Amino acid sequence: MDKKTKITINHAEIRDWVEKHQGQPAVIDSPEAGSEPIGIRIDFPGDTDEVLLAETQESKPVSWEDFFKIFEDKQLAFIYQDKDYLPDPTLAYKFINRDILSTLVDTNKAND
Repeated sequence: MDKKTKITINHAEIRDWVEKHQGQPAVIDSPEAGSEPIGIRIDFPGDTDEVLLAETQESKPVSWEDFFKIFEDKQLAFIYQDKDYLPDPTLAYKFINRDILSTLVDTNKAND
């Protein structure tokens, strides 16, 4: 992982990054998910990130409170690119399960 890639579970840090890049918290509601819980994502202005959704999925705006409730319930972490300018912020972040954080940290130490 390069020095511009960061991992956090800090809500304020996540919110700051999202708002800096003009994003909004959202949920993904898929009718095909059945009993699967609703997922989260960040919606950015423009159409570029809509192609990442399946045809049956719908993205809906959500409050930060609801967003972070899902984030905590699913025990997620946020990986993001810490750069001032991102041509496409939809490709500069992702959510991962927290249980793999120790693996990522160990790998980073080995690569330093």
